Amino acid sequence: RVKKGKLSPEHLLLLNQLNALYQQKQLPIQGVYNLSNPENLILRAPEIGVPVWLGKAESLSVKLGLLQPVLEISRKQPKPVDYIDLRFWKHPVLKTK
Repeated sequence: RVKKGKLSPEHLLLLNQLNALYQQKQLPIQGVYNLSNPENLILRAPEIGVPVWLGKAESLSVKLGLLQPVLEISRKQPKPVDYIDLRFWKHPVLKTK
């Protein structure tokens, strides 16, 4: 939660983690990372078209590495996908409408 232009220590830590991953070229998807809930980062990118729930920042590079194969599976779904849930990266979920 941002108050009076200041970020909480938790949000600053998330920003630093994302920046470090970006500098190491481990953020393969450019987009907007919603940090409002540090327990569930949400990625929005035009080429994806649906929100991607990433959960906590741990294993973020692993979760983002799974995104491309999960996107390919999502495109084959008979129903439209509402969001992609990678919070538990060992068990990705496609939430359909």
